[in-house]
Amino acid sequence: MVLPQAPGFNVGMAAVDLGLVAAFHKLGFEAVPWRIGALKDRALKQAPDLDSQAEMGVGRAETIRDDWPKGLADPILYWGDFHHQAQYVDAVGRIIGARTGGHSAARRYLLLDGVSTEIKERSASFGTTLIFNGIRDFLGGDYTNALKEFLGNNSTTFFRDPISTTLVRRWRDSGVIGTGVDPALILESDQIPQTYLSSGSVGVFFGRSEETHPGLWEIAIRLAKENTARLEWLDWGDLRGFPQMSIPEQVHRMKPLGSTTAMDVLSHLASCSAVVTDSYHAALISWRLGIPAVTVTAPVSPVDMPVNSGGRWSWRDKRELAASQYGALDLVVRPEELDDVDRLNGRIDHILDLFRGEAAMSFIRTQIETEVETSLAAFATQLEGSRAREDKHPRPA
Repeated sequence: MVLPQAPGFNVGMAAVDLGLVAAFHKLGFEAVPWRIGALKDRALKQAPDLDSQAEMGVGRAETIRDDWPKGLADPILYWGDFHHQAQYVDAVGRIIGARTGGHSAARRYLLLDGVSTEIKERSASFGTTLIFNGIRDFLGGDYTNALKEFLGNNSTTFFRDPISTTLVRRWRDSGVIGTGVDPALILESDQIPQTYLSSGSVGVFFGRSEETHPGLWEIAIRLAKENTARLEWLDWGDLRGFPQMSIPEQVHRMKPLGSTTAMDVLSHLASCSAVVTDSYHAALISWRLGIPAVTVTAPVSPVDMPVNSGGRWSWRDKRELAASQYGALDLVVRPEELDDVDRLNGRIDHILDLFRGEAAMSFIRTQIETEVETSLAAFATQLEGSRAREDKHPRPA
């Protein structure tokens, strides 16, 4: 099991780990988690010396060795994040450095490049994406060749979005490459402790931009007035997990709740009557739990590989794409609306009207639940088929 590697306190990525626990409970599997480098602070804000995977119930994470997966007899499952995406593979190559193999090592870790076909055939992937790949990433070279070999030989890959599935489905027989969900959506509400009583507050978190647009606060204030509720800051991440985040002045006037773990924050989120955020996972998990949530897309950025919107020449906002998949586009505010008072007020009025009844959120939640159940079942069928083929043709002792 290869899990995402993300720095700092990041509740959304901790929820990806929780999704693993829920999925394996549903499927009856067991696994040992691996990461590229040690990671101990994703789920524990103030206790980085503790093991976050043990805290989340995933089990202690092993660190991938230089010769990984040499000597590994069990199947390998890549779980969530951007594991096979070109920019991610390149970034990992730069991070681990030339002394440990650089880009060739990154391709081995993330695409099993140079590893035997036998090991590739016992690997699988669920919940990752290629949405930020540009056209050159499919036109040849080391990365393209490694991606084709990996997807062409592994037991199955279920991407979290239909765009990624369509881009590479021609490389395999029907059904082997499919569309799944972001693993954080597999999170079950009964996994979240009821630490906070339902206060009906409007939860707020802005961490993906250096300056919070006043229009976002206007949305939050209007929602709070509509619900006769107060605004509460969701402590969704720190500056290591969200390096662009600048804590808005308004946050200092909110009562701090002292959340120290991802479970604390998820419990806080679950107690909210509504959420306003620029975080992909905060919006997605809210919708999964049936909580009305409003999110925002980003303008085209000159910076390569912003976490939400891809590179300069292959821009696509993942929040908009996720909302499109589950019928939640009405809840996505665009930058041009934030800059136009009349358009913003029109959008807010529309959102408030949707939130006055339960039908809209019930529809979105049902869409998500259906995709979670059907995609996990289809993924399990592919894995079981791979196991059956292996049992018929066992490897030599």
